[in-house]
Amino acid sequence: MFDIGFGELLIIGLIGLLVLGPERLPGVARTIGGFVRKARRTWQQMRIELEQEVDRSRIQDIKNEMTETRRELKESIQNVDDSLRQANEDFQGGVSQLDPSGQTDNGPKKP
Repeated sequence: MFDIGFGELLIIGLIGLLVLGPERLPGVARTIGGFVRKARRTWQQMRIELEQEVDRSRIQDIKNEMTETRRELKESIQNVDDSLRQANEDFQGGVSQLDPSGQTDNGPKKP
């Protein structure tokens, strides 16, 4: 959490010993330790809650994207199906216009 090394802690302890005296220093150290524990616990709880909220948000975003992709795929499949049906109808119409000799019914027949 804090980037405090051993030397810095030693200096803070010596200053506390000089300012507070040997009688009050242990009580103050316990009180500060309690505040630090509460702050760490609160920070951990907030971090966990934020991570859970982000995960829920990500899951909802993924669900929304999947729903949109599914809808787009259905539309694409329907468009391809419609195109294939139309191409098949056009092909069947063209085949039905041919006579057995390979010529169309509309044009003049070659002898």
